[in-house]
Amino acid sequence: MSRTPEALINAALLVWARESIGLTLDDAAAKLRIASGRLADWEAGASRPSIAQLRKLAGIYKRPLAVFFLPEPQRGFQALRDFRRLVGGGAGQWSPDLHAAIRRAHFQREVSLELYRLLDEEPPETGRAGRTSGGSRRLRDGDPRPARH
Repeated sequence: MSRTPEALINAALLVWARESIGLTLDDAAAKLRIASGRLADWEAGASRPSIAQLRKLAGIYKRPLAVFFLPEPQRGFQALRDFRRLVGGGAGQWSPDLHAAIRRAHFQREVSLELYRLLDEEPPETGRAGRTSGGSRRLRDGDPRPARH
């Protein structure tokens, strides 16, 4: 059985992709069905995954395969943090699916803003539940704050 070639990637991208989706090293290794030490070696740059293994990682981390061939991890986008807590409760962990949904929503917002720019139109003002209202504010590029209600 022939092995696919090694993926010539920056090991820091493996760490970034795993952490950005909220997986521990052990959880990611279990999903990939390899030993945690092997994934740790890949992330440390001591060895490299094959292209086939990288494809599986891309699926687990919910990232396009091409992301792993960037020269460095993406920076800039930080998901909003929810500081609401139950009395006596600590900070909860976000699931990988929630991380992916937030990234997808952020991407869709950026695409929408780009379409408005291309059409030379202003985005609509939004209020509660997407309704336009007098007490709302316009969504602007790079403005991560939600509309005030």
